[in-house]
Amino acid sequence: MSPILVDIHSNAVLDDGAAKLLSNIQHILAVKAPEALPFLDRLLTQLSFLSLNAVHTEKRERSIVIHGVPEPDAGLSASLRQQFTERCVSEILDVIDIETLAIEVFRIGKVGQKPGLIKCVCTSRKFVFQTLSIYSRALRQNFLACSQENR
Repeated sequence: MSPILVDIHSNAVLDDGAAKLLSNIQHILAVKAPEALPFLDRLLTQLSFLSLNAVHTEKRERSIVIHGVPEPDAGLSASLRQQFTERCVSEILDVIDIETLAIEVFRIGKVGQKPGLIKCVCTSRKFVFQTLSIYSRALRQNFLACSQENR
């Protein structure tokens, strides 16, 4: 068994069919062109990075960051603080009438006295665009109202 096989199987990313196919390719290369095995290893490494980047990019496109939500009481347990944060995000989405559940909700940065940032991963990019559209309309309306008052 080549060292590449050990690395790939320990990764547990491949299903049985893909692992068998890879094993067959590695066996053929080991017999016919052993000098190509390092290139296959590099290709597999690059492919795993590409797939990870694709997942992170897709997730980033479904994410919004919310600022100004108060911090939960520091005396609460971690799970209760998380529930508080999720409830606040849910209430914000209700207020702006976005019909989605956040897949992931977590605070960014240190827990402290000041309201921090909250990252919210939505189920679809559609909800991110809806949220941004609603906020931009509200900002424009507030800006116009403010500028008319200052005349």
